[in-house]
Amino acid sequence: MDSSIKDNRPLQLILTALGTVLVTVAMLHFKGFLKHSSVEDGIVYEGFSMILNVPEMDQYVSARAAKQRAVCAQGFLMIESVEGPAKIGLLVDSQRRAIRCDF
Repeated sequence: MDSSIKDNRPLQLILTALGTVLVTVAMLHFKGFLKHSSVEDGIVYEGFSMILNVPEMDQYVSARAAKQRAVCAQGFLMIESVEGPAKIGLLVDSQRRAIRCDF
């Protein structure tokens, strides 16, 4: 055997493996088997606050409705998006404890 063929063999194997991985990932992406998460999938809703019902104190709320809706599921409060594809998540407090609901 020629010594130049032996020297190129590891490089060929590495390039073949790299090319195979790239082509496999590209085909899985184009066929729809890879699901990429969007920004909305990982949103942490820190903008929620509570308006206390205090007698003789004026309370102001926006006339426009929020883009989320609260749902009670299996005794826990879930927040569901009302726009686009249905996305729902469990509402938790700052210590990641689930918020209970009783309906």
